[in-house]
Amino acid sequence: MVNDAQRSAILALSQAGVKTSVIAAQLFLNYHTVYGIIRRSKLHPSLDEIEIDTTAAVLALDRAGIKCIDIAGQLKLNYHTVYGIIRRSGTGCNPPSSVKSDAPLSSP
Repeated sequence: MVNDAQRSAILALSQAGVKTSVIAAQLFLNYHTVYGIIRRSKLHPSLDEIEIDTTAAVLALDRAGIKCIDIAGQLKLNYHTVYGIIRRSGTGCNPPSSVKSDAPLSSP
């Protein structure tokens, strides 16, 4: 069974041009399940109106273990937007070393 966050992630990645097999692998889902969700969204006009929840898509990919930078690239979002969504949710995702503070580790 696929939850709403996974469905949003599937549709967002599909719209971003990510292959069905890659989506299935990243979300640890059966290929045919992912294919069916994408196909149904294209066949039924009422499903075209489904608003993809970007936050849910980002969090679903984060829970699947995808790195923040990869999520940003796949969903065509700014890295800091993705990092902020994940940080506010209270889950993982560490920033790359280039984003870390320049403050010294210890005071003199």
